[in-house]
Amino acid sequence: MARTRRSAGKKEAKAPTGGKPWTTERQRAWLTALLPQHKEAQRSKTRGAVATFRRKVMDDFVQEFWKDKVMSAEERKNALEVLKTRLRDWFYNHNRDTESTKGAKVLDLRVRKKKRLAGWHAYTHLYYDDVLKPVIQEHWRKSPEYNPEMPDMPLEFRNEVIQRLYALESDEVKERIAQYIDDEFKRLDCDDDNFAEVDEDAEVEPEEAARRQANRNLQTQIDALPKTMQKMCEQVRKELGFVGVVCFVGPAPKEGGGFAVVFGTDGRTQSGRSIFQLHPTLESQLQRIVVDFAEKAIPIEKRLACALPGTEQKRVEITVSDSPSHPSSSNTGSSKSTPVKSLDVSTHQSAVQRLLAKVMYRFDKQGAGVHSVDGEDVDMAGPTEGREGRRDDELTDDGENAPGSDKGGDGNPSSAAGDEGGTSETANDDGDKDDASSAADEEGGTNGVADDEGGTSGVVNDEGGTSGVVNDDGDKGGDGNPGSAADEEGGMNGVANDEGGTSGTANDEDQAAENGSTEDDDVSRNDNQDPEFLAAEAKVNKDLDDLIALQAMPKWLRDAVNMLRGFKGSIEYLEAVAWFINFERHVEHNPGKPLQADGRPAVLDNWIHNGRRPKAHRKLTKEQLKTMCDELFKWWFSIQPPERIPPDFNMSSRDCASLIIIDTNTHEDWPKLYRGGVNGIYGVLVCLGWWLEAAGPSSAEFTMLVEDVSWVLSNLVAVPAPAPEAKKPSSRRR
Repeated sequence: MARTRRSAGKKEAKAPTGGKPWTTERQRAWLTALLPQHKEAQRSKTRGAVATFRRKVMDDFVQEFWKDKVMSAEERKNALEVLKTRLRDWFYNHNRDTESTKGAKVLDLRVRKKKRLAGWHAYTHLYYDDVLKPVIQEHWRKSPEYNPEMPDMPLEFRNEVIQRLYALESDEVKERIAQYIDDEFKRLDCDDDNFAEVDEDAEVEPEEAARRQANRNLQTQIDALPKTMQKMCEQVRKELGFVGVVCFVGPAPKEGGGFAVVFGTDGRTQSGRSIFQLHPTLESQLQRIVVDFAEKAIPIEKRLACALPGTEQKRVEITVSDSPSHPSSSNTGSSKSTPVKSLDVSTHQSAVQRLLAKVMYRFDKQGAGVHSVDGEDVDMAGPTEGREGRRDDELTDDGENAPGSDKGGDGNPSSAAGDEGGTSETANDDGDKDDASSAADEEGGTNGVADDEGGTSGVVNDEGGTSGVVNDDGDKGGDGNPGSAADEEGGMNGVANDEGGTSGTANDEDQAAENGSTEDDDVSRNDNQDPEFLAAEAKVNKDLDDLIALQAMPKWLRDAVNMLRGFKGSIEYLEAVAWFINFERHVEHNPGKPLQADGRPAVLDNWIHNGRRPKAHRKLTKEQLKTMCDELFKWWFSIQPPERIPPDFNMSSRDCASLIIIDTNTHEDWPKLYRGGVNGIYGVLVCLGWWLEAAGPSSAEFTMLVEDVSWVLSNLVAVPAPAPEAKKPSSRRR
C-alpha cells in the first residue's frame, strides 16, 4: 500500500518529551490545586505532616478517579503501590517554580526542617574535601570503569566507595561521626552559650518566646549566608566571567544585636592570591564603610530587638570570622565564615589510605605491580611484612644503597649505618668514596662503622682515640684517616664530644659562646608564654601524637620527627611536620631519587656529610643564618615545577607569595620535589627548624615559606604514589 505524502504546509505538534504522562489533564489540574497544601506540610514542624498529607491525597485520588474501576484484590494492591510512588514523585517534581516564572528570583533562606544524617553522609561532610577526595580519585583511576574522557567520577561510584570506607573505619572515628550527627541534629548553628535554653522560654510570655525563636531562626540563616554568598560568587564567575567581592552587614542575634559583616569573594591572580591577599587593607576599609552605612540604615531599636538573652555583653561594632590565609589549589574563591571543622582531618589521610588498600588493592611481595582483590577477604600484611623493596633509610643522596643493603662497591668505609649494622662499603652523599666517615651502628658493624665494643677502620670508638682505629683499650691499629665522630666520653679528631675535645669542632658551650648565643637567648626568643599560643601548640602536638599513633614508622622517620619537633615556637612549623609524616607514609617504600644536591644550603650539606647527627649541628650565628636563608630560598625555587615560577621571577629573592598555585594530578607533575626518604624533602624541614631555632617564628618570610612547604606536601599527598620498582639484584650475586 502506497504511503500518502503529508502536506508540506502542515507541521504536526511535537509530543512532549519524557514519555507519556501517567495523569490525565483533569488529574493534573486536581493535583496542581493541592501544591500549596503540600508546601505547607513541608514547612510544618509537626512530625509526619507530609506523610499524613500524602495518605489523604491518595485516598481522595482513589475516591475521585478510581471509584468506577473494577479490579481484583491482588490487582488493587499492586495498583495502590504504584500510585503511592507516582504521587510522591509527582509532588517532588512539581514542588519548585519553573524557570519561566516572571520576576526576579531570590534565594530562599528560610529555616527548613532538619533531618538526622546517615553515618556515611556525616563521614562525607567531615572528611571528603581534605581526606577522602584524593583517595577516591586514586581508586577511580584504578577502576575498570575508569574513562579518561569523563570529567568527573560518577556520583554512584563515589558514594559506593565512601560507604565501603565508612564500614571499615575504626570505632574511634565512628564515635566521632556519631557525635557529629547528634551535634548537627541538635545545634542551632551557633554555640549553646550564645542562646538561652529553649526550655526557659516556657517561663516567659508567649510573645517573648516567639521573638526568641524567631531570632534563633534568624541566626541560623545568618550562619548559612557566607556559604550561600560564596556559591553565588562562583556561579557568577563561571557563567559571566566576573570576579569581585560581595559584602553584607546586619545585626546578629548571637552578638547581642551587634553588627556582623559577611564577605563573599571569587577569583584569583595568576600567582593564586585572592583580592584580600592582593590588597590587605581592602577588608578593613570595606568593614568601616558598610558598618557606617548600617548604623544610619538600621535603627538601634531593631538591632536590640534581635538580641538573644545573655548576649548583650557581647555586642560589638563588627564581627568578622577569620579565613585561611594560604591559598588552596582547589578553591578559587573564599568567604568569611565559620564552617564546621573536620575532626583531625590532616591526621586521617594515612588511615584512609590503608582502608583503600584493604578495599581495592595491595602490592605483592616482589613489588611488581598492583593486584585487585575483594575488599572483604583481603589478608593484608603489616606496614613492613612481606615487602622487600628498598627502605627509605637505605638510600644515600644519589640513590645508592646504605650499609645493611646488598649493593656495595670498592673503596673506603662510608658514614651511614643501618639499624642492625652494615657490612658493605657505600658511596657517600655526593657519590664519592671517602676515606672514612662516621655513623655508629646500634648493635655492631664490620666495615667502616664502629660498634659498641670496637671498630675496624676509620672511626673513634666508645673510649676515645686519635686516628685510624682505636679499640676499647685505646690501642691504635690499622690504617686510614681520622674518623669524624666522637662518642659521649671523649675523642681527639673529628667532632669533639659533650665534655671535651682538642680538634675538629668545639664542644657545645664553646660553640655557643663563639656564635654569640646562649641558652638564655633560646628562652627569650622561642619560649612563647602566651596562654592562647600554648593552648594552640598543645592541641597541634596532641594531633601530632594521634597522627604518629595511626601507623608504625621506620626508625629513621621516628628519629627525624623527634628532631623536628624539638624546634619550638611555631604552630605552622608543627603543621608542616604533620604533612611531612603524611607524605612519607604516602610514598612508603617508593622514596624516589634524592633532592638535588646542587644549590642546597652549605650548612645542610655539611650536616649530611657528618652523618645527620643532631649533635653535629650547632646553632647558627646571624651571618650563618642569613647565608643559609638566601641559599634555602634559591634552592626551594630551583626545585619547583616550572609552572610555579612567574615570568621574570627573581630567583635570588625571598618572595614565596609570588609562586603560582597549580593543579596537579600525578607525581610526575613534581619532577624534582616528589622525593621521600632521608634524602628527600626532610632536608628542607631541617633547614626551617634551624631557622626557627636561631631567629624564632616572627619573620614573615619564615611563615610564608613554611606555609608554602605545607601546601606543596599536601599536594604531594593528594596525587597517587608511583608503583614500587622491583629490587635490583646485588652485584655480588651475579
